[in-house]
Amino acid sequence: MKEMCDKDVNSDLANLVDSWFRDGVEEESYSELTKETLRPGNRKSLVTVKTNQLIWDLLSPSLRTNDKKIQNAQTSIVKAGAILTKVLDKLGKDTKNENSELVDQTMQCLALIGHSNRQLCLFRRELMKPDRRGEYSHMCSQSLKFTDQLFGDDVPKAVKDVNVFKLNSII
Repeated sequence: MKEMCDKDVNSDLANLVDSWFRDGVEEESYSELTKETLRPGNRKSLVTVKTNQLIWDLLSPSLRTNDKKIQNAQTSIVKAGAILTKVLDKLGKDTKNENSELVDQTMQCLALIGHSNRQLCLFRRELMKPDRRGEYSHMCSQSLKFTDQLFGDDVPKAVKDVNVFKLNSII
């Protein structure tokens, strides 16, 4: 089955994209890119989601290492999201609507990047599930919202709330 493709892009651009997607970016360039890319001040979601300290302390060293690797990958996603957000903001200021197709494509790109970030957060939780103590195993529910912290802003409260819910459902 052949994959459907759109029209070709400039060959130099195509080669650059192939290189970045297959080989990545040189470490020095990557470091510069991530340091120089700042998020808009009113976008709290464009940060690398950290693991709550309470949960982090319960993880095995190997799981901490793997989680840190995934966080590093998420940094690239978040920085790309920050750049696209700023591009979209500039495109949206075009009052003549000359860039409506670019606005739509940039919105689609941001949606996919945001979805990828969420998927990685949920995957990180799932990886931690076997390592967590029984009282925290429910914390990897997809319905539990994350913030700049993987398990939300108040882990003790979330644990307490679930225990109250369990108790009420037993009664």
